[in-house]
This record gives sequence, structure tokens and C-alpha cells, in this order.
Amino acid sequence: MSWRFACAVIPEFAISVRGRSLSERERLGPVALVDDAENARVKEINQAAIRAGVNIGQTASRARARCPDLRCLRWDERLISDATSRLAEVLTEVSPGVEPIPGLLGGYWLDARGMRWQGGELGLSRSAIQRASQSGYSGLRVGIADSLLVAQAAAFRTCLSQPIRVVSKGADAEFLKGLSLDELPIDPVIRRVLRTLGVESVRELLKLPAPTLTTRFGHLGQQALLFAQGEDHRRVESPSTSAPPESVLVLEEPVSEVGTLIFGLHGIAVELSRSLSAESMSASCLAVIFALDDGSEVIETLSPARPTQHSEAIFELVRERLERRGDEMLSSPVVEVRLRVIEMVPAVAQQVHVGSDRWDANALERALDRLQGRFGQTVVFEATLRNELQRERLGQWTPVLEVPLEPPQVGSSTHSFDEASPVRRC
Repeated sequence: MSWRFACAVIPEFAISVRGRSLSERERLGPVALVDDAENARVKEINQAAIRAGVNIGQTASRARARCPDLRCLRWDERLISDATSRLAEVLTEVSPGVEPIPGLLGGYWLDARGMRWQGGELGLSRSAIQRASQSGYSGLRVGIADSLLVAQAAAFRTCLSQPIRVVSKGADAEFLKGLSLDELPIDPVIRRVLRTLGVESVRELLKLPAPTLTTRFGHLGQQALLFAQGEDHRRVESPSTSAPPESVLVLEEPVSEVGTLIFGLHGIAVELSRSLSAESMSASCLAVIFALDDGSEVIETLSPARPTQHSEAIFELVRERLERRGDEMLSSPVVEVRLRVIEMVPAVAQQVHVGSDRWDANALERALDRLQGRFGQTVVFEATLRNELQRERLGQWTPVLEVPLEPPQVGSSTHSFDEASPVRRC
């Protein structure tokens, strides 16, 4: 089966993700994402900002001087990274092979082979757009061709009214001839030199002698010529899903009481913590698996208050669950204990203040983990307000599943009685 590739891309992806809090009118105006350094600089801009003369790399103050209506939003690396991973997961529902495009936020290469039962290549494109829109990522555009190079160029030659462009089999070379140098992924220095020489399109680039490009620009010049000729041997490489981290405690003699295993579990908690740290991941769901002498298994699922990779937090969570099972009899003695990560997320650095007069989220988190480990996840509740017209129905109990990173504001509430204003009748 010959290769067919799809390129799915959302133009201005970072701005669309970060600017969801803006109104539709504000999103249509000039918007820029700036870093949070001392001299904040522009990292991403939309088309309206480009037309207003704003450039990437400018300081925020200079960009505002150029465009007074410019709305600057802070670059949120975590939010954009999470959205990138989430959109990749959505696209795996329509294609088994999905690979993020390096250097292009919101861009993905898809394996478009064997899509007959999905309605062919058009069916694949429509499904990708529909799934992305249902997940909150609108504006997806899709290009399909024989090579990754042409599929990406075809995706950028679409529009909102016609978000799909399919290049027929064997037509990549002819499609490339109609592209400009800006649409070809070549080195910026080569592009600038070629423009100085009057070369603006791929068709004009193909007229240049091949040895000239190779002699002047080396392998980069040769690569540019190969791309112009449609020679692209890259393939979609989906990231390999490695086995989840796991640590094992093999008992020399079978143990009948689960509570006696607590002292031996600290070592495998430390081992699991090191495995998570090596992959820069945190566990959001764990499983303690007891392998019994009769060949059966008993599985306990644990959910920390917040994803963690710290050995002490993992050990506390497991210990409280084991103490709860301490008086329960198993059908057979335990011969092996496995501590396995079921779900994990990228680790996020956190700053913790130590001191009795400060808000200590970690101390509260450990307490919540101990309660959840012993009594289950929904064991701590807080009184909250809900939007009801009758005052006696305003209160409700809401389970506390994670500890907030910031202390609650004294005298304030996330709810307001104004939300449930009574109906006035005349």
C-alpha cells in the first residue's frame, strides 16, 4: 500500500487556546502572546496584529506603541502544552498514526492509509474536524497528499469555508510548482539569498543548476532542491507507548496479614518515585497489586489528591490503604506486591512555603491523602453554594478531591447570593 499522509493544523493555535477568555470581538482584533520575562517580548501574534505592524520578538511596550489596540496575553506554557497533547489524543481517534509537527504548534501529521471504511480520505478529514470541534478545538484544517511536505502545504492552502484540500495520488510534483518559497520548509538564510537573486517560487527554484545550490549551501541547499522536486522520505512515527512504571516486592515467605507488609513497601515506593522522576512524570492514579499464593490477585486503586512523584507521598497513600485492610482476611497468603502507575501526567514544578504562619498546601495534601487512602476518595466535604431560587436549597456538600495551591480568601466566596436572587412579582 502506497503512503498517503494528512496534515491537520489549527492556525494561530496558541492564541486560540490562550484567548478563550476573550470575547469574539476581542479575538478578531490584534492579539499577542508575550513571555513573562523582565522585558516581555512577543512570542505569537495573530493576523490582525501582523497587519497592524507588530512583529515577533518585539518588546510588549514597543508592540503597543505600534498598535495601541493590541491585547497582550501572557504565554502559558503548561496550558498550551496540555492543549497540544489533548488535541493529539483526539486525532488518534481517527488515525492510528499521529505525530506532532516539530516547531508548529497545533500541527500534526496523520497516517491516511487504509481509510476506506471511514469514508476514504474525505471521511477521515471530516471526522478529524468534527472530533476536534466537539473537543473545543475549532478551526482545524486538513491537507492530504503523497508526502508530508505537500500535505502540510495543502493544509495551509485551505480556508474556513473550505477546510479540506486533497492532492491526488501522483500529483505532488505538479502541486509543488505552484508554491512560493515561503510555503517550502527550507532554511531561512537560503530563502533570503534566493529572494535577493529574484527567485520567488518553487518553479523558479527548479530552473537553477543543482550543483550551484549544493556548492553554495551544502546539504541544506541539496535538501531544499529535493523538497522542491517532491522528494520527501519522512514517515509518520507515532511515539512508542512504553510500559507504565512499576516496582515489585517479592516476599521470601508468604505473608497472611496485609498490615505486616507496610515496612517492606517503603523501598518500592522510593523505586517507583525514581522511575517517575527519570521520565519527568507524576502519578495521578496508582494500583497496589497483591499476588496471592493460590495464583489470584487483589488490586487496590489509589488516587492522590494531586499528581505526585514524591516517594513519601506515595508511601503515605499506600500505607493508609494497607492499614484499612489490616483486619481483612485474604483468600490466600501474599507472595508478591506490585506498585504500578495507572495514569500519569507531566510533572510540574511547584514552590512550597514552609512555616506555620504560611499556607502549606503540601501538609494539607498529605492529610487528605491519608484520609482518602484509608476511607476512600470522597471522604472530605466542604459546604458550597449553588444557584437556587429558594434560600433553604442554596447549600450543598461538595467532595474535596484536591488541595488548592493558594489559600482561600478570608471573607470571600466563589459563590454569591446575587446569583440566586429571588423572583420579584408585582
